[in-house]
Amino acid sequence: MLLFWKQIALDLQFVHFDPNKIDNLFASIKASFPSSKGSKHMQILGAIILISKIGVRAARIELNLPNHSWYRLFKDLKKISVNEKNYRFLSILELESKLEKFETITSLEIN
Repeated sequence: MLLFWKQIALDLQFVHFDPNKIDNLFASIKASFPSSKGSKHMQILGAIILISKIGVRAARIELNLPNHSWYRLFKDLKKISVNEKNYRFLSILELESKLEKFETITSLEIN
């Protein structure tokens, strides 16, 4: 079960970006890739916004990139560090720690 949860959590990491704060996101991208040019920054920004709207699998289908290009882009996306967290998903992230410790989860803890 933890294996499946890790895949879900990997997909959720891009939902943490707040699309309403594009300036903060763009600053995080520039800080993560200081030697890259603006086109790479825009590529990553566009991919993050697309993934946050339609999900990782649908974005991969819509972008229609070759495997090596998709994996390179996804590797770059994982490098981005964000200073702000989207608190909508903190309860979801807590589930992972509960699963790792093999503790019971009640519906009251999630809400």
